[in-house]
Order: sequence, then C-alpha cells, then structure tokens
Amino acid sequence: MTSRVRLMGSGMLFWSFFSALSGFAWSFPAFLITRVGVGIGEATLAPAATSIISGLFPSEQRAKPTGIYMLGIPLGSLLAFTTVGAIAHHFNSWRAPFLLSFVPGIILAFLIFSLSGSIPGAPKKESLTIKRPFRAIFAVPTFWSIALAGIACSFVTFGTNAFLVPLLQRHFGVNLQQAGMYTGLIVGVTGLIGLTAGGWIADNLQASYRRGRILMAAFSFIASAALIVCALLVSVEHVQLFVALFALGWLLQFPLYVCLYPALHDVIPAELRATSMSMFISASTLIGGSLGPVAVGLLSDHFALKAQLAANSPTMEEVFRAAGLHAALGIIPIALLCASAATFFAAWKFVKDADKLRSAEQIAR
Repeated sequence: MTSRVRLMGSGMLFWSFFSALSGFAWSFPAFLITRVGVGIGEATLAPAATSIISGLFPSEQRAKPTGIYMLGIPLGSLLAFTTVGAIAHHFNSWRAPFLLSFVPGIILAFLIFSLSGSIPGAPKKESLTIKRPFRAIFAVPTFWSIALAGIACSFVTFGTNAFLVPLLQRHFGVNLQQAGMYTGLIVGVTGLIGLTAGGWIADNLQASYRRGRILMAAFSFIASAALIVCALLVSVEHVQLFVALFALGWLLQFPLYVCLYPALHDVIPAELRATSMSMFISASTLIGGSLGPVAVGLLSDHFALKAQLAANSPTMEEVFRAAGLHAALGIIPIALLCASAATFFAAWKFVKDADKLRSAEQIAR
C-alpha cells in the first residue's frame, strides 16, 4: 500500500469525523472549527488521487479518467441539493445530514485502505532528485499560468454557488424549492455531461495536437462567458431560458478539470505532482474561492444602493436588492475571460515546458 493511498484513507476518516462533529456544534465558532477540519481532510484527496491517475495512464489518455474522478463534484452537488433538505425535514433537525454523512465516509475510507500493492507510475528511487521543490514548480511557466486560470475559475464557481439561488428568487421571483431545483440542474447535471464527454473530447484532441487539451479549455471559457452574458440578458418572464443558457455556460467550465489538470502533470516531475496539485488547489480555493463570494456580495450591495439612490425611493428594497445582485453577477463572465487569457498563455508555454521535463527525465535514466 503506497503512502498516497494511506493519505487518502486517513484524510477521508479525518473529514468524516469532523463532518459528524458539525452535527454536534453548539455555537458558530464551534461549527466553524468543525468545517475547517472537514476542509483540511478533504484537501488530502485531490493531490494524491490525481497523481495516482497520472501514473496509471499515459499523457494522451488522462483526461477521461480524470473526468470520471471529478464526477464527485457534480454528483455531490446534485445529491446535496436534492437530499439534504429532505433529510433535515424528515428528522426535523439540521444536524441530521452531518451525522449521517459519517457513515458513507467511513465505508469509503476503509475501501481505500483495502487497496494494496504498488501503484503504477509511483516515483522510483532512481527518479530525479528535486531540490527546492516549490521553487522548481514555480519555475514552470505553464504551472503558474494554469494556477491563475484555476483562481479565476474558483472565483466563478464559489461566487456563483453562493448567489445563484438568491438570484433566482429575487430577480426571477421563483420560490426556494424551484430555485434549489434549478441550481441543482445547473451545477450538478451539467457536470455529468461536461466531465464525461469533455474528457473523451480532450483526449482525442491531445492525440492529434499537443496543445489540444489546453486550447480546448481556453476556447471553452470564452464560450462559457458569452453564454452567461446571454443568460443575464434574459428577461424575468423567461426563467427557463435563463436556466438553459446558464447551464450551457456552466457546462463549458468543466474543461478546467479534464484539460488543465492533465496538462499540469505533463510539465511537472512525478515526484512533485501531488505537491503541485496541492499548491494549485490551495491557490484557487484560498484566493479565488474566497474572493468570489465577497466580490459578488460587495458589488451586489453597491449596485443595489446605487439603484436606490437613482430612484430616490426609500421603499421597494427587494426590487433594488434584486437589481443589485443581477448586476453584480456581470463580474462572472469577466473572470471567465481572465481564465481564458491565462490558459492561452499556458498553451503558448506548454510544449517547451513538457519537452524540458522529458529531456531531464531521459538524462536521469
């Protein structure tokens, strides 16, 4: 059993335990601490899992298995939007979903621990010796340009997830149940298509053209931005059209996982793949994930106040709040265009960085 398998299993036990503890929280600080514990545990999974995938499959075949692995994101979102409310209602307690989540977490952790033997692609003792690993990773232009794209995409994801339900309620006037259903469709169902079909398309492009996967992501982000702009221009009477356009735009963000994750492993030595992925996720979550909801919230308040002052009316607060949030989400397409620009830069540097790594590995042998 490799250290990466033990790390994944231990991390899952850790976050399952803290998820259950969240159900016993007696105050906001206690709840915050338990959720931080969940985040720490979850942070162990992606770096180890994606580095294992990169060892199991050659470069031109990594997008499909990466997409299958990342299906956990939309499936989890879909399950959360469709089951958590029902569980809380059945047990008449918001604590119940946290407590019940402990059971599948423990089962999956022990299934992971049951994996034994060496995993193909693990770094060998005779592999490259990397001094100053963080400096070595940052010295690869493709890495930090992909990291910038990841920050922009996390800005979009977290900012949208935090305010999509309120937007549907305030601007389009749907009730909470409908807003949750529409949001689940947008952030959940689209991922099932984007990650499976996107992985297949990305691998086929990569087999024909070395920059194929990265350019697919760059153009997808542009198309996503255009579709979301179109969605935001839809009138309040056509909520279904808004959902359809926004869902298509959301679907075209998933190349982040099936295109850029595999590309990252093509330019980073095997010994540093998990480290580079942890750096990537830390940057995208801490910077993009933190700034996204804050920026959208601040802009929403700003535009709401601006609309209220322009109307010179102290009443109709809900109308101004709806207008403010709708205007604030205009920052989402801008962030996607920033992600596209960073990805085009990554495509420009990718071949040189990949060839440099390949030459270093050949010399080391």
